[in-house]
Amino acid sequence: MKTLLFALIIAGTASTGAFAQEFRSTGNAGRFSIPVAPQEEQPMAPVVEPQRVIDGTIGKAMETGQPLQMINPLAPTRFGNGQEVLSRDPARPRKNPEGVIILGFRF
Repeated sequence: MKTLLFALIIAGTASTGAFAQEFRSTGNAGRFSIPVAPQEEQPMAPVVEPQRVIDGTIGKAMETGQPLQMINPLAPTRFGNGQEVLSRDPARPRKNPEGVIILGFRF
């Protein structure tokens, strides 16, 4: 019984090799071909990286280059007014601020 089973396995393995062969046509291969015009390659659009903006007091200090002007009450207006770094509740924008943004990222 073992020899019969072994013979069937060998025969099955040998016969599957015939099905794995590639099909190659000989003869009229070019007879029915349709000529296709070559297509031009279109240039790919450049990838645009999203600009990341650093907000908050640290970002403001890096942007101005003079971080001590942030605590100067007599600083010129080009250094900002301080409202830009305050965190407010969107549901109640007129209320008092809830905190100070130390470091924030905008995407």
